[in-house]
Amino acid sequence: MKIKDLREKSVEQLKSMELELLAKLYNKKNEARVAKKMEKSHEIKALKKTRAQILTLLAETEASN
Repeated sequence: MKIKDLREKSVEQLKSMELELLAKLYNKKNEARVAKKMEKSHEIKALKKTRAQILTLLAETEASN
């Protein structure tokens, strides 16, 4: 997801998205452990990146208030 799209969302939406991404990341990591090999290992990196962007935006909004 692009940062531009994330900036348009409310704080509550960002927090819920962050929790969803955390659950997806947990599931992907478990799949990787069980299967010993993932077909789409790039998905973990993309989830981490998006989560980091969300956390950064949340920190920015907290700092501005």
